[in-house]
Amino acid sequence: MLENVILVEKSTVPIGTFKMILGIIEATSIKGNKDKYVIASNPEFLAEGTAVSDLMKPDRVILGAAEDRDISRLSTLYEYVGK
Repeated sequence: MLENVILVEKSTVPIGTFKMILGIIEATSIKGNKDKYVIASNPEFLAEGTAVSDLMKPDRVILGAAEDRDISRLSTLYEYVGK
């Protein structure tokens, strides 16, 4: 079983997507396992024709999560971006 999993919304999604994903996790998880998952957001700012360069050298990276520690964990994934 996976533990300390961060699920990342990697797109610009409608308001309420976080709650919808959390509801799916709560409805399908074995009792007690829902706390092993964290949901975070990283909206994309991509333009047609420049998507790869926008991904590799973004002018900004926005991360969101309920807890600062989860944002910190997620930010380590983006340390290479823009270099």
